[in-house]
Amino acid sequence: AIGTDWFPLWAGFLCTAALLFSLRYVPSNFIGSWSIYTAPLLGAAQGLALLPGISRLGITYTTARWLGMRPQKAFELSFLIEWPVSVAGFLKGIVDMHTSGSTLQLTSCDS
Repeated sequence: AIGTDWFPLWAGFLCTAALLFSLRYVPSNFIGSWSIYTAPLLGAAQGLALLPGISRLGITYTTARWLGMRPQKAFELSFLIEWPVSVAGFLKGIVDMHTSGSTLQLTSCDS
C-alpha cells in the first residue's frame, strides 16, 4: 500500500497475534456497558487495520471483547463490519479485470 513502507508486514502480523493473545486475559464473566462511544472505538480499531498485516476482523473482534461483548456477538459484529468491505473489494477486482481486458475463463474449451 502507498505510504506504508515504514510499517513492515511482519510487525502487523505480530500486532494481530498480540491482540488475539490478549483475549486470554478478558474475564469470562465480563459484560461491559455499551454507550455512544462504543461505535467510534470499534471504528478507530478498524482504521488501524489499514496498516499492512493487521487483520480487520481480528482487531474489531478483540476490541469488542475488551469492551465487554460476548464472544458470539463480538464475532457477529466483526463479521458484519468486514462483509461490506470484502464484497466491495471483490466487485472492484471484477471491474478492474473487465476494464483491463483480462478475462476469466469459467468453462472448459474442448478444441
